[in-house]
Amino acid sequence: MRKAKLFYEGNNFLLVKRRGGGGPIIIQTSGYTMDKKAINKSWIATQLRTVLHRNRSRLPDPFIMDHMLPCYNRLDVAVIELYIKPNCKSLEDLVEEFAIYFEYRCQKVILIGHSKGALIMTAALERIAKQTTAILVAPTFGTITGSEKAMLEKLEENKGKGFLENLKTVFLKKVVKIVSSRRPVDRDMYYESDFVNETKRMFYKLKDHNITNIVDRCPEKSTKQSIKNKIFIDFGKRLGLSPEESDGMVETANQEITKEFIKMSIDIQAIHPTALESANNIIDDVLRKEEFSKA
Repeated sequence: MRKAKLFYEGNNFLLVKRRGGGGPIIIQTSGYTMDKKAINKSWIATQLRTVLHRNRSRLPDPFIMDHMLPCYNRLDVAVIELYIKPNCKSLEDLVEEFAIYFEYRCQKVILIGHSKGALIMTAALERIAKQTTAILVAPTFGTITGSEKAMLEKLEENKGKGFLENLKTVFLKKVVKIVSSRRPVDRDMYYESDFVNETKRMFYKLKDHNITNIVDRCPEKSTKQSIKNKIFIDFGKRLGLSPEESDGMVETANQEITKEFIKMSIDIQAIHPTALESANNIIDDVLRKEEFSKA
């Protein structure tokens, strides 16, 4: 496995080069928070540093997934990952800084955002003047996961009857408390937050770019479900999210609201954590059709 390298450090974000290559150059993000110490640390090492701390104001997120898609190897893509720094006070601060960086430092680079990262890239694109190609996957234009308090209340509200149901609810509340960062940048993606509302207000500026939006919803009941899918879909139901109208974390309606302002919107079936991997073939197709500078 290639060693990641710090490519650039801003006030609110890190750019980490995950893969060198002679093909397209992409900057991608899922909106994870990370510090420099965690760049080449193992998954377990990061957990031990962070998972037991309620206050993570100076620590990375406990669960950071590595999204290196098969198409990146096939196309020899150079991958630079954007991470939020722990000291970042708001997504507004982040996107303002990143948009300036991108405008003046990047030429013919594709942007890929997943989840909170897609919200970040959308807001940045609204501030970037030069035409840019971007892929948004399961964007969080409002989600209950932006509020730990709201999730805990929903779990209590939707718990079933009996000892086992109570036990399951207690366990899920523990999980929520472990994975929730309680950072301002997470609260910024909650329903009708100031940042989400401002991003929606400026959607019209997306018409200046070449954007593909990938909207995902949970796989249909008729398809064979993995244990991971079943667990995540059940968790989403307990948060009040219908598997027919969400990906278990974000309502489909809140993912596709950019439709009238962008080039293309494509629907897929996947749960939220696996949406980027499930979109591999679509991302492959977009990258093949574009001409980019060499890394």
